[in-house]
Amino acid sequence: MKIFKKESTVILLLLLVCSFFFFFKLGSYKLIDVDEPRYAEAAREMLATSNWITPYFNYELRFDKPIFFYWLVMISFLFFGISEFAARFPSALLATALVLFTYYFGKTTISRSFGLISSLVLATSLEFIAIARMSITDMTLIFFVSATIYSAILATFSKSSFKKCWWWLACLFCGIAVLTKGPLGIILTGIVLIPYLILTGKLKESLNPKFTIPGFIIFALAVIPWYYAIIAEHGRAFTDYFFIKHNISRFSGDFIQHQQPFYFYFAVIFIGFFPWAIYFIPIAIKEILNLCKHIGNFKVEFKKLNFALLKEADNKSKIITLSIIWFISMLALFSVSKAKLITYILPLFPAMSLLTGNMWNDFIQNNKNTKMINLSAKVFTAVCFIMGLIATFGLNLLLPRDEKLHVAHFNPIFIIIFMVIPIFMLFYLKKNHKIKAFITTIILMSVITSVAINNIVHIVYNSGQKDLINYITLSKSLPLFNNKLVTYNLTKPSIVFYSRHKIIDIPSIDKLTEILNNQNPILIAARNKDLNEIQANTKFYLVRKGARYSLISNINITSP
Repeated sequence: MKIFKKESTVILLLLLVCSFFFFFKLGSYKLIDVDEPRYAEAAREMLATSNWITPYFNYELRFDKPIFFYWLVMISFLFFGISEFAARFPSALLATALVLFTYYFGKTTISRSFGLISSLVLATSLEFIAIARMSITDMTLIFFVSATIYSAILATFSKSSFKKCWWWLACLFCGIAVLTKGPLGIILTGIVLIPYLILTGKLKESLNPKFTIPGFIIFALAVIPWYYAIIAEHGRAFTDYFFIKHNISRFSGDFIQHQQPFYFYFAVIFIGFFPWAIYFIPIAIKEILNLCKHIGNFKVEFKKLNFALLKEADNKSKIITLSIIWFISMLALFSVSKAKLITYILPLFPAMSLLTGNMWNDFIQNNKNTKMINLSAKVFTAVCFIMGLIATFGLNLLLPRDEKLHVAHFNPIFIIIFMVIPIFMLFYLKKNHKIKAFITTIILMSVITSVAINNIVHIVYNSGQKDLINYITLSKSLPLFNNKLVTYNLTKPSIVFYSRHKIIDIPSIDKLTEILNNQNPILIAARNKDLNEIQANTKFYLVRKGARYSLISNINITSP
């Protein structure tokens, strides 16, 4: 990889990759329910009321998450205006920053090629791309958790005066992680760093008062002002809802939401870390077994309570150990938690990228892991063939008729993506063109991303949300209704964001009947499946009927 010996060339390459995967057509589609418009609308309402302390959604208190992500979106709105691009910009920017930080971390600890490959693996993994293009808190959390870990490890590697600066940066990043998602920010960093620092004999150094005292002050300055302000203003209303309900109860399962089985995240990793998961699984198993074997050779040291088993290990061994601890500890924590969502697993991705990056770097630079790479590539190709068949023929069986016609235009592209490109990768591996094989995998993800943006997002939007946006536009175009739209048994945040006013959701059929029998003109958005119930109780006029939602009124109008 002689072409990448210049630092500027590497940075430019990574910026180009991030620009395509994270920023390409970032604002070309509407905010997708339910999370994106919820965060964006909360930031919009705070900005409209000049309130930088208390989050609101639909002009009601929202204590689900701390403040930092809202601040980022508010600042983005100030720069770019209120738009889909502005709402997603902070996530895309922090994803880019994490890719660059991963490169710097890998370059500093092992080698430039290791840093480059690891950062490219991270940037081109499926779920990382998806979350980088969404206006939700997860990318902000993963950046500051990863930045905390990277900074702390760089502090242990540093021999210069920058050591204390890295420790202080770690404390700052950890504070912002807590300001992004609460206690989880410090828990995620702690379960990784404490075991690592013990095994490498760096725990005592990290507790040096010249690092810890300024570090604690920095952490406190980042965290305390907002938490003090919100608790001073709202008291137990905030502490009970945020700390008890959305942290302790969510983990223990007392708060029944997003419950999944223990093994849920294994499936998420296989899909979310595509296309690298098939390479990651064997190298992770190999390195975990190696670490267990290595630790097993130190029984005497354990008896002496000397746990600094990797104190004299080389940098590469330490980074591999860090990645394993990072992966296992977070996977265990999230798997034990009763509440599980696909996005929760994202903080594992940098660790997985480092392990996979090391595998490919050893293969390209030192001709190691050859059998593992070749076998994984064959399995990967077989999986791609299956995915190609599903994408080409399966979607036409599952989708509505109008969407079948849309997808049919992409069938040749699906075949190229999943059946042709992997064959080129196998060909390059057979010819020992290792870099070309690696690049082919990145090209595969480039095509998938492009198709997803232009096709899958379109399908999701047309499945119902498009109707809601059209109903909002219609309500604004009819002066008789004074831009007022209400809903029945329908709480979709996109309605609030695109209406730009408080949306009242009618809670019961009795209340709906009363409103429809009123003389005041009104437009009501409702689910198609609720129309029979409404019709059985009162008279209404159907204004429009969409894929999932309908627009009804108490007066007979002709919609444009």
